[in-house]
Amino acid sequence: MWPTLLSVLSLGFCVSLRIWAAVGEYDKPSLSAWPSPMVPLGQTVTLRCHFRSRLKIFRLIKTDGTSLSELQGIHFNNFTLGPVTREHAGSYKCSRFSRFPPLLHRHSDPLQIVVTGVFTKPAISAHPGPLVRAGGNVTIRCHSPLSFDKFILHQENSTGHFQRHRETFTGGHAAADFSIGPMTSGSAGTYRCYGSVSHYTYEWSAPSDPVDIVITEQGKEKRTE
Repeated sequence: MWPTLLSVLSLGFCVSLRIWAAVGEYDKPSLSAWPSPMVPLGQTVTLRCHFRSRLKIFRLIKTDGTSLSELQGIHFNNFTLGPVTREHAGSYKCSRFSRFPPLLHRHSDPLQIVVTGVFTKPAISAHPGPLVRAGGNVTIRCHSPLSFDKFILHQENSTGHFQRHRETFTGGHAAADFSIGPMTSGSAGTYRCYGSVSHYTYEWSAPSDPVDIVITEQGKEKRTE
């Protein structure tokens, strides 16, 4: 009787593991940041781990090897990070938390949290000017007296950004030129640039002043709302 009972229990345990494995295979979480993964120095950001299941308890991990005491332990639904310092900049992952089975947790894809305002803002300018004919091109230049080796150009209300290594010109300033075009309605809008250095990938300068790129067609200006 006992061997039979042990066999049944063993079979049930293996089936449970297979079920948990199947669930884990398709229940990979995702990690998001609100209001944005770009966080000004001293502000806060809320990190939320999303699951297909109703489970809301998760672990948060900073993947670059630095430890933050407030990340220790488990979190329910979301976690507010901040006021952020340079130490908070980096890559994060989350995984669901359960006591059984302990080896089937899947991590989310990494989410990069960028802290801005670490360095003085660069300058920005548009050449030959901010008014551009439809189908034409414009060059946006970011430049700074600081020794940035990377500039990031960001269009407001867009998740994308461009980046380029610095170019040095007379006077020792660092600069990068971004060519945008042929111009469409999606190209128009407000642009800002940030400066950074290779040793501090997730630490950026304060944003530059804005430059508004406007498309003109048949002598009339068309602005994006």
